[in-house]
Amino acid sequence: MSAVLTTLRSRLRKLDEREDNTFRVFQQAPWTPYRADQPLVIIVHPGDAIQAPHPFIDPDEYEDVRKRSLVYQANMGDEILAALDAGAQVLVVHRGSCSQFRATDCDWIAPSYKAAIERARREGAIIYGDQLDKAGAWIAEHVDIAGRPDILVTGAYNAPDWGCIPALIKELEPHLRGAPIRISVHAPDQN
Repeated sequence: MSAVLTTLRSRLRKLDEREDNTFRVFQQAPWTPYRADQPLVIIVHPGDAIQAPHPFIDPDEYEDVRKRSLVYQANMGDEILAALDAGAQVLVVHRGSCSQFRATDCDWIAPSYKAAIERARREGAIIYGDQLDKAGAWIAEHVDIAGRPDILVTGAYNAPDWGCIPALIKELEPHLRGAPIRISVHAPDQN
């Protein structure tokens, strides 16, 4: 593992331990400056799509939730990797749930999803927090989103009334100037 990725993981772990979800920028993408002629993938709170075991969930109910979560994860992982392979740039909006990705030898994280998030960490910009208004403002100011051929938003959650994906898109819409933005059909609206 590279020293940069190790340092990033350490910084994310410290925030997770403090449960500090205030907005901050962790890393500019290695491909900075951002280029509007390339597609963009925005992954919102990817750790929230993972359903780890919880002592207060009935084991039978948990098994159903885990299986459903793995399907969402696998499909999102495949979609993210395909977009990156096709040349898309990537940006990840993490929050405290990103600590889920530290788990090893577990049966609640789909391998393709973990691979996609690890690749996004290496190749993309990383911002952090729950303040999606600030995340949207940073993206609008620092990532050239207007005129992109495609912007795919995925992660968790896609619930119209309370989901982080629709909330972030609402913040981005005034800055799109006609760029197509779409929500992944694989982004869960719940686990």
